[in-house]
Amino acid sequence: MLVLDTSFAWRRWVAIFILGTALSACGKVTQVSNKGPDPITFDLRYGIPTTATTDPTFKTVSPNVFTVLDTPFYTTVIGIQKNGKMDELSWGKAVLSGRIGSGNVSILRSSALRKGDIEIDASDFTWIRLSFDATNRTWSADPRKIKLGYPLYLVAAYSQKGKAYLSLIDGKRPSGNGVMSLQTLNDYDTFITALVLQTIQNEKGFVESAFTAAELKQFFTEAWFDSLGNYRIPVTTATQFSPDNPSFVYGRQFEKRLLEIYSLAKTGETDEAISLLEQFKKETPTWLSTKAETGLMNQIKTTKP
Repeated sequence: MLVLDTSFAWRRWVAIFILGTALSACGKVTQVSNKGPDPITFDLRYGIPTTATTDPTFKTVSPNVFTVLDTPFYTTVIGIQKNGKMDELSWGKAVLSGRIGSGNVSILRSSALRKGDIEIDASDFTWIRLSFDATNRTWSADPRKIKLGYPLYLVAAYSQKGKAYLSLIDGKRPSGNGVMSLQTLNDYDTFITALVLQTIQNEKGFVESAFTAAELKQFFTEAWFDSLGNYRIPVTTATQFSPDNPSFVYGRQFEKRLLEIYSLAKTGETDEAISLLEQFKKETPTWLSTKAETGLMNQIKTTKP
């Protein structure tokens, strides 16, 4: 026969147990994901030319080109914030191995790597896969899922010593979830980009106060750039350059002089700009070719504020 204990002590124990269970249930926290929507991104495509050391023009063009012997080879995409702060968005490294035949590249294999020298098969939102076309001697890069929202993007392809091809992308150009193809990186875009980066530095990092690539290209045209004849792409002046965490800083006198002249010309100070050009010529008679000097003089005279 089952006898129920109806004593006060037993009833008190039951009440405490029920209350404790209820409080425990109330104390449970439901895990709610705070993950927002995926950021809007875009993909990039660009090529980087190289030359073989056996090319007839190698000795004369070598300061401005990469060769198949420039290995390891690197590329990165950097987002530049309004205050000039630079965020690395994607990075890649590649190593060529094999044999270089006479006149052509042969039996050559490229290995694409992420940081830590871990080999990768494809680009993703952090790492860029560099691939090499041995026939055309061209590197190809396809950074993926680059975050939108930066006023400027810096694209760089560079060597271990900091020599680089550069290009800038206006943040208004890419479209969300689209693919943007750049022209092959070259020395003219590198020249313009170095000027822009230098003006950002001069303006203490504020992008909106710096000269834009578009306005600089109107003044320093590609035809004028070709008239320079002996232009050498600059090497970053960053102290202790690190390929894994590159910093692209420029302050060479050649570009400084051009920016000083342009600053005067664009504000209508024509006589001052011409006087400065003549002063630079006295200081360094060969800093510009005769053709480039004539072209720059014409640009100063025809530029309207």
